[in-house]
Amino acid sequence: MPITVICELIAVPEADRDRWRARSATLTAGVCGDELGAALAGMVEDAHALVDHHAGHPGGDLISELLAPHQHDPLSADELVALITNLVVAGHITTVNLIANSTEALLTHPDQLALLREDATLMPHAVNELMRYCGPVVRALPRYATCDTTVGNTPVRTGEAVLPVVSAANRDPAAFTDPDRLDLGRTRSSRESHLGFGHGAHRCLGAHLAQEETAVALTALLNRVPNLRLATDPKHLQRGTNPVNWHLKTLPVRL
Repeated sequence: MPITVICELIAVPEADRDRWRARSATLTAGVCGDELGAALAGMVEDAHALVDHHAGHPGGDLISELLAPHQHDPLSADELVALITNLVVAGHITTVNLIANSTEALLTHPDQLALLREDATLMPHAVNELMRYCGPVVRALPRYATCDTTVGNTPVRTGEAVLPVVSAANRDPAAFTDPDRLDLGRTRSSRESHLGFGHGAHRCLGAHLAQEETAVALTALLNRVPNLRLATDPKHLQRGTNPVNWHLKTLPVRL
């Protein structure tokens, strides 16, 4: 679903979408070497071809809009390719993992699932809490100190790296009441906010899209499969080894 939404957004031909999905999955799998290089080179090549096509055949898609002559400060072809690559890679697998993690969390917290079934208006708040509780992003990119400073009680010297661990921040007892508990009503009853989508200038560009996709996917799933349940003991579920993303290898369920 997420790769379909993104490909619709940038008007990738339907026949090419499996290739885009496969390359995006490779780029986020934590692999190295030739496989990673080939996936990135292929995606960049496809993105250049997409930009060239939309330049000559504009439509109602995002890329055509960014190429439109009325843009005050139009992006260059290389900037558009970078944007497309970032949009596909960052917006595809993270949302896939958020939907899967959220499904597993709801199926292992039947009291919270019951609340969601009883009150459909809770869904936007539920997605927010699920992003905090089981979001797919474990850590952010490194930040480097531009001067000597202090983070918490730890001195950081100029040039040293700080690696923000998002999943730890989202379970910080100083910021959240009972942080290890899934509480779909949390964002209704308090002003507690998570860092699952980043913060400030570093907030995820596709946050609203990811929230909407997850809400639509969970709503459809729960409505269409009212007896949905796990097909294995939760402790037997296997997760991937990529240290950046917290994700399931598979999620076996019974319909």
